[in-house]
Amino acid sequence: MRIQPLLQQLIYIFLFLVFSLRVSALPIWGNAETENNSLMDDLFSIAAPKSSADAGLPVLQTAEQAQSALRVLEKNLRQTGDLIIIGKLAPRIMELLPSNQKVRYLYVLALTARGELAKAQAITANLAASKDAYFYSLLAKAAIAKARKKFAEARNATQRAIASDPDHPYAYNFLGQLEAQQGNNNRALENFKQAVERSPKFAAAHSNLGALYFFLGEHAQAWKAFSAALDIAPGYCAPLMGRATISIARADINNAKTDLERCLQSDPTQLLARQQLAALYLKSSRLDQAKQLARTTTAAETQFTRIMLADIHLRQNEIAAARKQLNRLKKKSAQMNYMLSLCDIIDGQTGDASRKIKQAIKLEPDSPALALVNIIYTFYDGRSVNQRQLLNLGKDKSIGPLANFIAGNRQAAGGNFRTAYKFWTRSENLLPGFIFRGLNSNQIEDGSSREEQRFLGLGMLLYLKELYPAALLEFEKALSANPNSFMANYFAALASAHTGKDNKVDKYLLRSLKQTPGFFPANYMMAERSLRRRDINKAIIYYRAAAKSEPDAGVLVKLALLYEGKGKIKPTIETYQRLIDAHPENFLGYNQLAWLYAKRGENLEKALALARQADKLVSDNASVNDTLGWIYFHMGKYNLAKTYLQQANKISNSRNPDILFHLASLSYREGKMKTAKHHLEKAMTLSKNFDSLKEAKELLNKLQ
Repeated sequence: MRIQPLLQQLIYIFLFLVFSLRVSALPIWGNAETENNSLMDDLFSIAAPKSSADAGLPVLQTAEQAQSALRVLEKNLRQTGDLIIIGKLAPRIMELLPSNQKVRYLYVLALTARGELAKAQAITANLAASKDAYFYSLLAKAAIAKARKKFAEARNATQRAIASDPDHPYAYNFLGQLEAQQGNNNRALENFKQAVERSPKFAAAHSNLGALYFFLGEHAQAWKAFSAALDIAPGYCAPLMGRATISIARADINNAKTDLERCLQSDPTQLLARQQLAALYLKSSRLDQAKQLARTTTAAETQFTRIMLADIHLRQNEIAAARKQLNRLKKKSAQMNYMLSLCDIIDGQTGDASRKIKQAIKLEPDSPALALVNIIYTFYDGRSVNQRQLLNLGKDKSIGPLANFIAGNRQAAGGNFRTAYKFWTRSENLLPGFIFRGLNSNQIEDGSSREEQRFLGLGMLLYLKELYPAALLEFEKALSANPNSFMANYFAALASAHTGKDNKVDKYLLRSLKQTPGFFPANYMMAERSLRRRDINKAIIYYRAAAKSEPDAGVLVKLALLYEGKGKIKPTIETYQRLIDAHPENFLGYNQLAWLYAKRGENLEKALALARQADKLVSDNASVNDTLGWIYFHMGKYNLAKTYLQQANKISNSRNPDILFHLASLSYREGKMKTAKHHLEKAMTLSKNFDSLKEAKELLNKLQ
């Protein structure tokens, strides 16, 4: 598979994972070209991070001192790829050693890394490499060629450098970057590995290795490589941003924030990290922190700062303040006009909003997102919509779900509810868990009206933009037109939850369910709310209703666990079996049912067959290996039990207390009391509340 420049894709993936549809379709801020250039500089590294030597640079007074410093620079380049200290010391060394060519070529490397190509070329213009400077002259030639986008020339020079010094890690790291930029993944991977092998302290090579592993889909290896870079250089931004990306992919927002905050503590000038962290703050509704981050930006980041502050003000429904920030922007853009149009539409100035969005379209005529916003405003204002354009937008991957939702609104506004339903089903998962299940055509028509549709369309746009107070106002306008609207009530419940109006949420959900008792999203939301309130009986009722409409895997697992917690084993087994039947390709149902049998010590042969099927569907899973090990333990097949339990423990990095309890139980049966006690004590230190806690305490008492 050929890839784009390696970490250019990384930022695209990061932003997609953070913002999902709403921002890929409707951008908040940022210039793509600027971000990509910054990305290549900040993430895909040919140089090491800031050196610890920066804190105390030596004062060079004599040629002898300069010669000694040059040897240190060469050593640092070989061991860590440090170009920063070269850039700082080389000019002084050049003064003291005017005929030394090594330091000049090293300085050229530092200059090209800083983007000072003209200055680098001037130094090499009349320089003929001496024998001892030959290796560095080739690297300098490669760096200049790469900066001029002459990649074949750069590759050739780097390969000649490697031939002249096969053990120098910097050349391999540089070549790895060149190969990655050309989409030669395997060759890039091999070169990064060669660099790391020759210098385990080469942080940039570890970081680049992590980035390439990420794009090859090997996230565990990527995390390991990024972490290795951070063990060497804890404040290094490239691997910190790389790990943040993986954390986002794992839905681990807190770890992503921690790594980005560490990056900015180390290097506050990292605009890319600042933008990513601000996005996460906004995503998790930490608006005050996002605002503080914006206010500490540099003068060079004025455009970014004002747009971000405008976005925060919009989210807080401070429309005048948002408008003020946007009007202070000197550089007009489609984005600025789009955001000003939001200010206008929220203030009820529909004509001005339409004019602003048309100005945005003139600046970005090929943007499907802006075209869709224009249609939404047109529909809201009661004017005729371009049906063909709307249908074409419905085929766009990024905005298709929203376009189809609007197409459904338009059909319903004309009284064509069955046609509307067809479009609405194409908009499923526009919001997480939003699917049209548990409905029939009569309920759709009885629970909808013509008058509410334009409010639903605009409300959905505002909701996706996370402008929840403004979205709630539109959904409540829809309810004024039709109090029994199953969709308006559901959306009003969602927006109320986001705006802190918790007392309204249940009221809206129950009104939605009164009209459409099987509506999956409303049942699911009521179940989740009941669970948070520890009302298990109600949670079971609503999860069961949701599962009746749609056998969603997550719903079935939660329902089975609640049944089991109530001691209702028969419905627990039936629910897990339904999960298997509905999702035969998902290992979860097989493993959960096998585990239920295993921990009860019953139906072990059936449990073993289920667990083996789970193992076929997903390899190297700690939970599945633990299940297999525990089944074999109950069967008395201790050697097999040990194999699987040790594998489960290895996969979980000895961090799962239940697996440690199982290993302790096995050791106890084998008469290895010290080992059993060690596993139990470690389990207790890891968690004060795990599934096997009671049994673990009992076994520990026996051992003591």
